[in-house]
Amino acid sequence: MLTSLRGREAGRARANLAAPLLAQHLGGGPDAFGGQVFTAFVGAVAFATILAVVAGLVLSASGSASHDLWSNVIRRGDADEREQKLVARLSSAVIGAIAVAVTLVAGPNFTVAFLVGLALSVAASANFPALALALSWRGFTTWGALTGIANGLVSSVVLIVLSPAVWPGGAACAPFPLGYPTLVSIPLGFLGCLVGSKLSRASVDDTKFT
Repeated sequence: MLTSLRGREAGRARANLAAPLLAQHLGGGPDAFGGQVFTAFVGAVAFATILAVVAGLVLSASGSASHDLWSNVIRRGDADEREQKLVARLSSAVIGAIAVAVTLVAGPNFTVAFLVGLALSVAASANFPALALALSWRGFTTWGALTGIANGLVSSVVLIVLSPAVWPGGAACAPFPLGYPTLVSIPLGFLGCLVGSKLSRASVDDTKFT
């Protein structure tokens, strides 16, 4: 059993190296010049891509935290430019620290593609219902958007925690049997948008609907 577990963990670790190993094989193997060149090229491209994606995500998250959350919600438009810059820098540091902590907790045996899929699942659950209804339903309100985003976000995160990939014991003990939460969390996001819009007393302005 221990040997099987170690083999499974080694397989997960090798899954992160699928592209470099394929390039190495196409170049002639680990000892061939072509294999070394192909591996170095794929590694450089992967590093540059990851760096660009991480930098873009941190910048967009810090900008949203400083401009949307701090300036418009907390300060209600009274924050000056210097204050927004300070909040953006602090939020960048906090977001980076959280990302590093999550990476350390996940460990080297988690497949990167699977983690990316989970992140996209959370984003789709929180954003897709609100975006779809904002473009197609005249009765959609601000409270409906907030309710749907919160419902999709919370449900996707909770279902990921309860899934076999995170829950201790794997598929045999996990309360939620699916690896990805979108099959359940996206409909819950639509439900939150519908309920929030119906319960909201805000009047619907047809001129804002495009």
